Amino acid sequence: MSRLSFVHSLQRQWREANLKFIPSLFTTKEGDSFAKSALGFWELAEWMPGEPPDPGAISPPQLDAVVAALAAIHNATRSTATLDTSPGLGQRLEMLTRWQATDFAQIERQIEQVGWPEFAARARETLALFPHLASPIRDELSAAAKAPLPLQECLRDIHSDHIFLTGAFVTGVIDFGAVRRESCAGDLARLCGSLFENDRTGWDDFLTRYERHRPLLPAERRAIATFDRSAALLTGLQWIEWIAVEKRSFPQPEVVLNRLDISLRRMRFLLK
Repeated sequence: MSRLSFVHSLQRQWREANLKFIPSLFTTKEGDSFAKSALGFWELAEWMPGEPPDPGAISPPQLDAVVAALAAIHNATRSTATLDTSPGLGQRLEMLTRWQATDFAQIERQIEQVGWPEFAARARETLALFPHLASPIRDELSAAAKAPLPLQECLRDIHSDHIFLTGAFVTGVIDFGAVRRESCAGDLARLCGSLFENDRTGWDDFLTRYERHRPLLPAERRAIATFDRSAALLTGLQWIEWIAVEKRSFPQPEVVLNRLDISLRRMRFLLK
């Protein structure tokens, strides 16, 4: 309950900063922004219009709008920033270290037990590529996880599917379940990775536009690259862990396969 209260307080703070693309929350007659039932907690939020941008066809005016929206979200909580090490980079270092010590033969057996050939083929290639990338990215993470960065409330799961556009205007930003204190570098890496994948020109253009609203420190620039490279390495492994090890199921198999395909493209690019 305290977690949900924290997230809702941030949504209200962003709305009070005149960020109308953040969904407003409806309240109960008692004034609460969520209700509890036997099935858990429930919230009712404004339905936001628009469609997610097409990463391959986003126009310059649309890109400006997306950049301005993310920068506005960051600037609205900038006053809370404190200098500390990134929790996210530390968690990724722990995850990478754990996978380096994992028995891949056991994981491969668990992959086959899923009985999903399309998933298995992608998972096996992910495991095959991992050893070639793990050590240099672990070294990079080890250094980055010790570097102090400005930490503030960040979205942490901001990608192209969570932004809605109507024409050249951002009319919705959704899904705040991952919000925590983190470096803004994590949000920038997450969003740029979903929009541009390995297109460095697109990355550079986005960050140049972003700095018109919120300048980046050199340490944040370095952290963006580390967040992205570590995500490229670890995203596929996270899906393998969820599906083959934890036996989770997902309602849209094609989405899972698409995420694995993106992960593999990113991993292959890092090997060039």
